[in-house]
Amino acid sequence: MKNVLKTPPCILKWQSQLQTENLVWKNIFSNPFEVCHESELQSFQYKVIHRIIPCNHWLNIMNIKDSPLCTFCKKDDDFVHFFAKCNRLSKFWISFAKWWIRVSGDEGSLDIQTIIFGANCVSNHAKAFNYCLIVAKMYIYSLKMKIVCPNIDFYNFLIILKEKLITEETNAIIMDNYENFDKKFGFIHQRL
Repeated sequence: MKNVLKTPPCILKWQSQLQTENLVWKNIFSNPFEVCHESELQSFQYKVIHRIIPCNHWLNIMNIKDSPLCTFCKKDDDFVHFFAKCNRLSKFWISFAKWWIRVSGDEGSLDIQTIIFGANCVSNHAKAFNYCLIVAKMYIYSLKMKIVCPNIDFYNFLIILKEKLITEETNAIIMDNYENFDKKFGFIHQRL
């Protein structure tokens, strides 16, 4: 009997929702393991990719929440809304894009697909960008899971990003790999 490879349901759902066929899924699945060493961040991005973040839409389907609507803007709170389209996030993502241009000089686009999956590139800047995106989504998630979500403030995110980069730096020093850390994150780390 031949091994039949089936497309994972998360891929089918993302392709349906984002109406795109040009994603390189191998890169998307390996990205969190290439850009960071912290298992919490790797696991979190895995949950995002596999659509297992408890947004209101999903919780409503599971009969855990009475409504699929966002607590804050009253629109359907699916995965894309949760991380990218919620009105509470527009200023955050605008600030993120401006900050990234300022620290890196890169003017890549920050569309929904990029926010969810990261940039499809192998350069150190792209890896640093993808790392920052994972930390940003985890920051958003941690705030939205609170009963009363405070303002999703970009400057608070930068504080958390700095703490995470210190952890990455410490790991690099322990593993005698500081040169790679500096190549990937030095331009960000020096500006935080």
